[in-house]
Amino acid sequence: MLTTRDIADALAKDRSKASVARQVERMHREPFDLSVFLQEIPEQELPVRWYLTWTLTHFLEDQPDIGKENVVLIWDLLKACNHNGMERDLWRSLTFVEIHEDLSGEVFDRAIQTLRSPKHAVAVRAHSMLVAFNIARPFEELRQELEECLSIVQQQNDSAGLYARSKNLRKKLARLAAR
Repeated sequence: MLTTRDIADALAKDRSKASVARQVERMHREPFDLSVFLQEIPEQELPVRWYLTWTLTHFLEDQPDIGKENVVLIWDLLKACNHNGMERDLWRSLTFVEIHEDLSGEVFDRAIQTLRSPKHAVAVRAHSMLVAFNIARPFEELRQELEECLSIVQQQNDSAGLYARSKNLRKKLARLAAR
């Protein structure tokens, strides 16, 4: 069985995109327990811990159906995170998965707080914006709250990337409201 240590050792030796791709392929091909992987990430030393969250994002792109328990583990990692790169990776991971109803309110609130806060890196804010959008999509009240937040982000115009993403999501929100 493929272990977190196996992946961590490989990434410690080579953290290139090709190496990450090889590890993701192994995660798909070999017996692998995602919940154990997620629980063992905090036990790893930096920067390998970061490389593991980066690998996680690529794994989830191809396999987003990971179950509620694993989404909760990712959320727990994010809540305890104090590393910009890992925070970006964990928010990005949440863009691929379904956030269960029990968790969606807490995740949405944190995503909005993150989006509004200029202390967070642009990539962190951009991924949190998309997570908030994915959660808000079926709920008019949340869409309105997100719309207001995105409007403020556009007015602040802190970065071209945030401006463009908020503009695109506002268009999608307008289309959803028109239905």
